[in-house]
Amino acid sequence: MTLLQRLRDGDGAAFATLVDGNAASMLRVARMHVSSEAVAQEVVQETWLAVLQGLDYLEGALPERDRARLEAHLGECDECTIYLDQLRATMRLAGRVELDRLRPEARDALTQAFDAWVASR
Repeated sequence: MTLLQRLRDGDGAAFATLVDGNAASMLRVARMHVSSEAVAQEVVQETWLAVLQGLDYLEGALPERDRARLEAHLGECDECTIYLDQLRATMRLAGRVELDRLRPEARDALTQAFDAWVASR
């Protein structure tokens, strides 16, 4: 069973593994685009909430009509294309920066959001 499948099944340990394994890179990217640490932490939290909401797309389980619509938008939207290119470049460079972590209260908020997401399903 993949990590995403475990996440979809409501496995809190899978969610913690994803957050812990990716928070440092996400924080580095967020800091490049915002003016304060607090805002960077909030951006990372909001991104994880979007991940939870976008699992169907990530797993290839999004209905074909919706997937085609999303991919058509991504293919035609210059702003989204530029953003994705910048994000990919930033992620390639992110491994060269020293490790950071989410604040404990931010991680707790994400855990609560995950629990609420599981309960709503």
